[in-house]
Amino acid sequence: MNVFADTSALFALIVKNDALHERAVKTFETLAEAQARLITSSVVLAEISALLQHRVGRDALQDFYGMIYPLLDVVWVDEDLFRKGMQRLLLERKKGVSLTDSLSFEIMETRGLELAFTFDRHFHEHGFGRP
Repeated sequence: MNVFADTSALFALIVKNDALHERAVKTFETLAEAQARLITSSVVLAEISALLQHRVGRDALQDFYGMIYPLLDVVWVDEDLFRKGMQRLLLERKKGVSLTDSLSFEIMETRGLELAFTFDRHFHEHGFGRP
């Protein structure tokens, strides 16, 4: 099983006082038991890095890169994928959907991914399920 890992779930997984931490840990454990392959993007990595560093601190960032990053298969966003994500974002005009979201949707559709490890409602609104 392949599952896209989004910023919201990765953040909750690392930050113990996050309201969704326990739920993230349980879902992560279920995915590990199922030997799910977690796929994310370089843009999600940039976003999670900034959030952890600025909201929680460098220790949380170090925990992420020491414990979670090695478990992720990363899709590195190139110019073509960036253009597709930006085009999607500009055409959609939906409030709250970010460029990171649009790029994630592009990756999921291109790779045939149906599930996202996320707490972001926009994934559900775009037809993706949660594990």
